[in-house]
Amino acid sequence: RSKGFRSRLCWRNLTRGRMCEADEMAGEKLEQGEHEHEELMPEGDKKSAALEIEIGDDETRPRSSFRALIISSVFGNVLEWYDFGVFASFSTEISKAFFTGGRLEEILEVYGVFAVAFFVRPLGGFVLGIVGDKYGRTLSLQISVVAMGLSALIISLLPTNDVGPYSIGPAATILLVVVRSIQGLSVGGEMVGSMLYMVENVPERWKAVVSCVPMASAISGTGMGYLVSTIITALLSEEARVLWGWRLAFGLGVPAGLVGFMFRSCLHESHTFSSAIKKFGARHQNQHPFFYAMKNEPAALFV
Repeated sequence: RSKGFRSRLCWRNLTRGRMCEADEMAGEKLEQGEHEHEELMPEGDKKSAALEIEIGDDETRPRSSFRALIISSVFGNVLEWYDFGVFASFSTEISKAFFTGGRLEEILEVYGVFAVAFFVRPLGGFVLGIVGDKYGRTLSLQISVVAMGLSALIISLLPTNDVGPYSIGPAATILLVVVRSIQGLSVGGEMVGSMLYMVENVPERWKAVVSCVPMASAISGTGMGYLVSTIITALLSEEARVLWGWRLAFGLGVPAGLVGFMFRSCLHESHTFSSAIKKFGARHQNQHPFFYAMKNEPAALFV
Protein backbone atom coordinates (compact mmCIF):
# COMPACT_ATOMS: atom_id res chain seq x y z
CA ARG A 1 0.00 0.00 0.00
CA SER A 2 2.85 2.41 0.80
CA LYS A 3 4.49 1.69 -2.54
CA GLY A 4 1.22 2.37 -4.34
CA PHE A 5 0.78 5.61 -2.45
CA ARG A 6 4.32 6.75 -3.31
CA SER A 7 3.84 5.88 -6.96
CA ARG A 8 0.59 7.86 -7.15
CA LEU A 9 2.29 10.82 -5.40
CA CYS A 10 5.21 10.71 -7.84
CA TRP A 11 2.82 10.54 -10.80
CA ARG A 12 0.84 13.56 -9.45
CA ASN A 13 4.01 15.65 -9.00
CA LEU A 14 5.20 14.70 -12.45
CA THR A 15 1.86 15.70 -13.97
CA ARG A 16 1.89 19.04 -12.16
CA GLY A 17 5.42 19.73 -13.34
CA ARG A 18 4.44 19.08 -16.96
CA MET A 19 1.42 21.35 -16.61
CA CYS A 20 3.57 24.17 -15.21
CA GLU A 21 6.06 23.77 -18.04
CA ALA A 22 3.19 23.91 -20.54
CA ASP A 23 1.82 27.07 -18.97
CA GLU A 24 5.22 28.75 -19.08
CA MET A 25 5.68 27.83 -22.75
CA ALA A 26 2.19 29.15 -23.57
CA GLY A 27 2.90 32.42 -21.77
CA GLU A 28 6.19 32.87 -23.64
CA LYS A 29 4.45 32.28 -26.97
CA LEU A 30 1.70 34.75 -26.09
CA GLU A 31 4.19 37.48 -25.18
CA GLN A 32 6.19 36.78 -28.34
CA GLY A 33 3.01 37.05 -30.42
CA GLU A 34 2.10 40.38 -28.83
CA HIS A 35 5.54 41.83 -29.55
CA GLU A 36 5.34 40.65 -33.17
CA HIS A 37 1.88 42.19 -33.50
CA GLU A 38 3.13 45.55 -32.18
CA GLU A 39 6.07 45.50 -34.57
CA LEU A 40 3.85 44.73 -37.60
CA MET A 41 1.26 47.40 -36.73
CA PRO A 42 1.76 50.57 -38.83
CA GLU A 43 2.24 53.78 -36.92
CA GLY A 44 -0.47 55.66 -38.82
CA ASP A 45 -3.11 53.00 -38.22
CA LYS A 46 -6.33 54.74 -37.25
CA LYS A 47 -8.35 53.20 -34.47
CA SER A 48 -11.50 54.03 -32.60
CA ALA A 49 -11.64 57.21 -30.57
CA ALA A 50 -12.05 55.14 -27.44
CA LEU A 51 -8.94 55.26 -25.31
CA GLU A 52 -6.88 52.14 -24.84
CA ILE A 53 -7.00 51.32 -21.16
CA GLU A 54 -4.12 49.55 -19.54
CA ILE A 55 -5.16 47.64 -16.46
CA GLY A 56 -2.53 47.23 -13.85
CA ASP A 57 -1.12 48.53 -10.60
CA ASP A 58 1.44 51.28 -10.47
CA GLU A 59 3.10 51.08 -7.09
CA THR A 60 4.86 54.41 -7.52
CA ARG A 61 1.64 56.41 -8.06
CA PRO A 62 -0.29 57.49 -4.95
CA ARG A 63 -3.86 56.23 -4.85
CA SER A 64 -6.97 58.02 -3.67
CA SER A 65 -8.61 56.37 -0.71
CA PHE A 66 -12.08 54.93 -1.09
CA ARG A 67 -13.37 57.16 1.69
CA ALA A 68 -12.05 60.32 0.02
CA LEU A 69 -13.66 59.28 -3.27
CA ILE A 70 -17.07 58.80 -1.68
CA ILE A 71 -17.00 61.94 0.48
CA SER A 72 -15.79 64.22 -2.32
CA SER A 73 -18.45 62.92 -4.70
CA VAL A 74 -21.25 63.13 -2.14
CA PHE A 75 -20.50 66.68 -0.98
CA GLY A 76 -19.90 67.95 -4.50
CA ASN A 77 -23.15 66.63 -5.96
CA VAL A 78 -25.17 67.47 -2.84
CA LEU A 79 -24.04 71.10 -3.07
CA GLU A 80 -24.69 71.30 -6.81
CA TRP A 81 -28.29 70.20 -6.53
CA TYR A 82 -29.01 71.66 -3.10
CA ASP A 83 -28.83 75.12 -4.66
CA PHE A 84 -31.26 74.08 -7.39
CA GLY A 85 -33.73 72.87 -4.79
CA VAL A 86 -33.38 76.06 -2.74
CA PHE A 87 -33.84 78.30 -5.77
CA ALA A 88 -36.97 76.45 -6.88
CA SER A 89 -38.55 76.38 -3.42
CA PHE A 90 -37.85 80.08 -2.78
CA SER A 91 -38.98 81.17 -6.25
CA THR A 92 -41.74 83.37 -4.82
CA GLU A 93 -39.40 85.27 -2.50
CA ILE A 94 -36.68 85.60 -5.16
CA SER A 95 -39.18 86.90 -7.70
CA LYS A 96 -40.21 89.67 -5.31
CA ALA A 97 -36.58 90.56 -4.57
CA PHE A 98 -35.28 90.67 -8.15
CA PHE A 99 -38.22 91.31 -10.48
CA THR A 100 -40.92 93.93 -10.85
CA GLY A 101 -44.32 93.75 -12.49
CA GLY A 102 -47.42 91.66 -12.02
CA ARG A 103 -47.44 88.48 -9.96
CA LEU A 104 -47.58 86.14 -12.96
CA GLU A 105 -44.87 88.10 -14.74
CA GLU A 106 -42.53 87.85 -11.75
CA ILE A 107 -43.03 84.08 -11.45
CA LEU A 108 -42.38 83.53 -15.16
CA GLU A 109 -39.23 85.62 -15.00
CA VAL A 110 -37.80 83.85 -11.98
CA TYR A 111 -38.44 80.43 -13.52
CA GLY A 112 -36.77 81.68 -16.67
CA VAL A 113 -33.67 82.43 -14.60
CA PHE A 114 -34.01 78.99 -13.02
CA ALA A 115 -34.07 77.41 -16.49
CA VAL A 116 -30.95 79.27 -17.62
CA ALA A 117 -28.79 76.92 -15.55
CA PHE A 118 -30.25 73.90 -17.35
CA PHE A 119 -29.66 75.42 -20.79
CA VAL A 120 -25.95 75.99 -20.11
CA ARG A 121 -25.38 72.55 -18.57
CA PRO A 122 -24.28 70.94 -21.88
CA LEU A 123 -21.77 73.73 -22.37
CA GLY A 124 -20.40 73.10 -18.88
CA GLY A 125 -20.05 69.41 -19.59
CA PHE A 126 -18.24 70.21 -22.84
CA VAL A 127 -15.80 72.70 -21.31
CA LEU A 128 -15.03 70.78 -18.11
CA GLY A 129 -14.83 67.54 -20.11
CA ILE A 130 -12.09 69.03 -22.28
CA VAL A 131 -10.31 70.31 -19.17
CA GLY A 132 -10.57 66.87 -17.56
CA ASP A 133 -9.16 65.05 -20.59
CA LYS A 134 -6.33 67.53 -21.07
CA TYR A 135 -5.28 68.45 -17.53
CA GLY A 136 -6.80 65.71 -15.38
CA ARG A 137 -10.07 64.69 -13.78
CA THR A 138 -9.17 66.11 -10.38
CA LEU A 139 -8.71 69.64 -11.74
CA SER A 140 -12.09 69.68 -13.48
CA LEU A 141 -13.79 68.37 -10.33
CA GLN A 142 -12.12 71.02 -8.20
CA ILE A 143 -13.21 73.74 -10.62
CA SER A 144 -16.83 72.56 -10.58
CA VAL A 145 -17.15 72.43 -6.78
CA VAL A 146 -15.38 75.78 -6.28
CA ALA A 147 -17.58 77.44 -8.92
CA MET A 148 -20.72 76.12 -7.27
CA GLY A 149 -19.64 77.09 -3.77
CA LEU A 150 -18.68 80.61 -4.82
CA SER A 151 -21.94 80.96 -6.76
CA ALA A 152 -23.97 80.01 -3.70
CA LEU A 153 -22.02 82.51 -1.60
CA ILE A 154 -22.46 85.29 -4.17
CA ILE A 155 -26.20 84.68 -4.47
CA SER A 156 -26.57 84.86 -0.70
CA LEU A 157 -24.87 88.30 -0.78
CA LEU A 158 -26.41 89.76 -3.95
CA PRO A 159 -28.15 93.13 -3.72
CA THR A 160 -31.78 93.11 -4.83
CA ASN A 161 -33.72 95.00 -7.45
CA ASP A 162 -35.90 97.16 -5.21
CA VAL A 163 -36.27 95.30 -1.89
CA GLY A 164 -34.38 96.21 1.25
CA PRO A 165 -31.58 98.70 1.84
CA TYR A 166 -29.18 97.07 -0.67
CA SER A 167 -31.16 97.50 -3.91
CA ILE A 168 -29.37 98.50 -7.12
CA GLY A 169 -32.14 98.16 -9.69
CA PRO A 170 -32.10 95.94 -12.82
CA ALA A 171 -28.36 95.34 -12.46
CA ALA A 172 -29.16 92.93 -9.61
CA THR A 173 -31.27 90.82 -11.96
CA ILE A 174 -28.43 90.68 -14.50
CA LEU A 175 -26.01 89.56 -11.79
CA LEU A 176 -28.44 86.86 -10.74
CA VAL A 177 -28.63 85.52 -14.30
CA VAL A 178 -24.84 85.49 -14.59
CA VAL A 179 -24.38 83.61 -11.32
CA ARG A 180 -27.07 81.10 -12.22
CA SER A 181 -25.29 80.50 -15.53
CA ILE A 182 -22.07 79.73 -13.65
CA GLN A 183 -23.98 77.26 -11.50
CA GLY A 184 -25.31 75.56 -14.61
CA LEU A 185 -21.82 75.30 -16.08
CA SER A 186 -20.46 73.69 -12.93
CA VAL A 187 -23.35 71.23 -12.71
CA GLY A 188 -22.75 70.20 -16.33
CA GLY A 189 -19.28 68.92 -15.52
CA GLU A 190 -19.88 67.67 -11.98
CA MET A 191 -22.06 64.58 -12.11
CA VAL A 192 -20.56 62.79 -15.12
CA GLY A 193 -17.05 63.90 -14.19
CA SER A 194 -17.32 62.54 -10.65
CA MET A 195 -18.90 59.35 -11.95
CA LEU A 196 -16.05 58.76 -14.39
CA TYR A 197 -13.41 59.50 -11.77
CA MET A 198 -14.92 57.09 -9.25
CA VAL A 199 -15.30 54.28 -11.77
CA GLU A 200 -11.68 54.69 -12.86
CA ASN A 201 -10.39 54.47 -9.28
CA VAL A 202 -12.12 51.38 -7.88
CA PRO A 203 -11.79 47.64 -8.55
CA GLU A 204 -14.06 45.97 -11.07
CA ARG A 205 -16.46 44.59 -8.47
CA TRP A 206 -17.19 48.09 -7.09
CA LYS A 207 -17.73 49.98 -10.36
CA ALA A 208 -21.50 49.48 -10.56
CA VAL A 209 -21.97 50.47 -6.92
CA VAL A 210 -19.90 53.67 -6.93
CA SER A 211 -21.40 54.84 -10.23
CA CYS A 212 -24.71 55.22 -8.39
CA VAL A 213 -23.26 57.55 -5.74
CA PRO A 214 -23.28 60.81 -7.79
CA MET A 215 -26.92 60.41 -8.85
CA ALA A 216 -28.05 59.43 -5.35
CA SER A 217 -26.15 62.41 -3.93
CA ALA A 218 -27.77 64.77 -6.44
CA ILE A 219 -31.26 63.60 -5.52
CA SER A 220 -30.38 63.89 -1.84
CA GLY A 221 -29.12 67.43 -2.38
CA THR A 222 -32.38 68.48 -4.03
CA GLY A 223 -34.33 66.97 -1.14
CA MET A 224 -32.13 68.76 1.39
CA GLY A 225 -32.79 72.04 -0.39
CA TYR A 226 -36.54 71.56 -0.10
CA LEU A 227 -36.20 70.47 3.52
CA VAL A 228 -34.21 73.56 4.50
CA SER A 229 -36.65 75.83 2.68
CA THR A 230 -39.57 74.15 4.46
CA ILE A 231 -37.98 74.76 7.86
CA ILE A 232 -37.15 78.39 7.08
CA THR A 233 -40.65 78.99 5.72
CA ALA A 234 -42.17 77.60 8.92
CA LEU A 235 -39.96 79.72 11.18
CA LEU A 236 -39.92 83.10 9.39
CA SER A 237 -42.57 85.49 8.23
CA GLU A 238 -43.06 86.29 4.55
CA GLU A 239 -41.37 89.67 4.89
CA ALA A 240 -38.34 88.15 6.60
CA ARG A 241 -38.10 85.44 3.94
CA VAL A 242 -38.11 88.05 1.16
CA LEU A 243 -35.46 90.14 2.93
CA TRP A 244 -33.00 87.52 4.13
CA GLY A 245 -34.60 84.07 4.51
CA TRP A 246 -33.65 82.88 1.03
CA ARG A 247 -30.13 84.24 1.57
CA LEU A 248 -29.76 82.08 4.67
CA ALA A 249 -30.74 78.98 2.70
CA PHE A 250 -28.09 79.60 0.03
CA GLY A 251 -25.45 80.44 2.64
CA LEU A 252 -26.01 77.12 4.42
CA GLY A 253 -24.79 75.28 1.32
CA VAL A 254 -21.38 76.96 1.21
CA PRO A 255 -19.74 74.71 3.88
CA ALA A 256 -20.53 71.66 1.73
CA GLY A 257 -18.47 73.21 -1.05
CA LEU A 258 -15.55 73.78 1.32
CA VAL A 259 -15.62 70.16 2.48
CA GLY A 260 -15.87 68.90 -1.08
CA PHE A 261 -12.90 70.99 -2.21
CA MET A 262 -10.85 69.90 0.80
CA PHE A 263 -11.27 66.23 -0.05
CA ARG A 264 -10.85 66.75 -3.78
CA SER A 265 -7.55 68.53 -3.25
CA CYS A 266 -6.26 65.25 -1.78
CA LEU A 267 -7.27 63.12 -4.77
CA HIS A 268 -4.86 61.74 -7.37
CA GLU A 269 -5.32 60.74 -10.97
CA SER A 270 -6.06 57.07 -11.54
CA HIS A 271 -3.48 54.82 -13.16
CA THR A 272 -6.11 53.79 -15.72
CA PHE A 273 -6.68 57.37 -16.87
CA SER A 274 -3.01 58.40 -16.81
CA SER A 275 -1.80 55.40 -18.81
CA ALA A 276 -4.65 55.73 -21.33
CA ILE A 277 -3.95 59.42 -21.96
CA LYS A 278 -0.22 58.76 -22.24
CA LYS A 279 -0.68 56.00 -24.82
CA PHE A 280 -3.25 58.00 -26.76
CA GLY A 281 -1.03 61.08 -26.89
CA ALA A 282 1.98 59.05 -28.05
CA ARG A 283 0.00 57.42 -30.83
CA HIS A 284 -1.82 60.54 -32.06
CA GLN A 285 0.84 63.24 -31.61
CA ASN A 286 -0.75 64.68 -28.42
CA GLN A 287 -4.00 65.45 -30.19
CA HIS A 288 -6.90 66.07 -27.80
CA PRO A 289 -9.24 63.04 -27.57
CA PHE A 290 -12.34 65.15 -28.24
CA PHE A 291 -11.02 66.67 -31.46
CA TYR A 292 -9.74 63.27 -32.56
CA ALA A 293 -13.23 61.83 -32.01
CA MET A 294 -14.80 64.76 -33.90
CA LYS A 295 -12.56 64.09 -36.87
CA ASN A 296 -12.56 60.28 -36.99
CA GLU A 297 -15.70 59.13 -35.15
CA PRO A 298 -18.32 61.90 -35.49
CA ALA A 299 -21.29 59.54 -35.71
CA ALA A 300 -20.33 57.57 -32.60
CA LEU A 301 -19.65 60.81 -30.70
CA PHE A 302 -23.07 62.34 -31.32
CA VAL A 303 -25.02 59.10 -30.96
